[in-house]
Amino acid sequence: LWNTTGTIVAGQGGQGNGPSQLNEPVGLFLTSTSTLYIAEYANHRVQRCYQGSSSCTTVAGSSSAISGSSQSSLYRPLNMYVTTNETIYISDYGNNRVQKWDSAASSGTTFTTASNLRFIWSDQSVTYLYVTDATNTVVRQYLINGATSQIVAGQTGGGGQMAFPYGVYFDSLSNQLYVSDQSKHVVIKFNSGNVTGEFIAGTAGTSGAQANQLNGPTGLRLDQYGNLYVADRYNSRIQLFCNGSTNGIT
Repeated sequence: LWNTTGTIVAGQGGQGNGPSQLNEPVGLFLTSTSTLYIAEYANHRVQRCYQGSSSCTTVAGSSSAISGSSQSSLYRPLNMYVTTNETIYISDYGNNRVQKWDSAASSGTTFTTASNLRFIWSDQSVTYLYVTDATNTVVRQYLINGATSQIVAGQTGGGGQMAFPYGVYFDSLSNQLYVSDQSKHVVIKFNSGNVTGEFIAGTAGTSGAQANQLNGPTGLRLDQYGNLYVADRYNSRIQLFCNGSTNGIT
């Protein structure tokens, strides 16, 4: 069972832009070696935090909380995906782009531009990058080598299942895509090759704090058993939906 009392692992210095401080951390990525990457929305940077250390290192963006649109800058990053060779793909929300930042690089390169993008994710083989396009209410799949894209979830022009796709996760074991819709307060599961999905958590169009409800869900992950974890933003909680269950556990 999970302990509902957490332990502080980063940001022990309070709000700020020092190496032990954070300011509006939004996206998290934990590697297989337990290295934590944090996208800081208000500090315009990505921090790398080694396990057991009280301070973190800026690996993308400015260590001084300075925003910008140059290749060495970020503006309100939301989340990132980190490959095994420490290449970082960053949702640079304020600049309407996804930035690719190689390991130890002092600047990035623009992987693709996208208006009103939110979260991104990749498959285990790092063949594709999945990007939530909130303006067009779809999820786009980009080839890592070439950046050509296709819609793999939702439909443009309104009238589809999604109103404001935010979080995205691809489960390489099941070959299924999971998307959180912040406006509809649900998580939707998409089978490969099908742009129409199945509501698996939350009540579509209705926000709430009951076990079967969500309120503005953002990030989401699956574990090896198919259990779903959802960042339930406006309820200030993490909900666990056991595989096959529509009732969550805080």
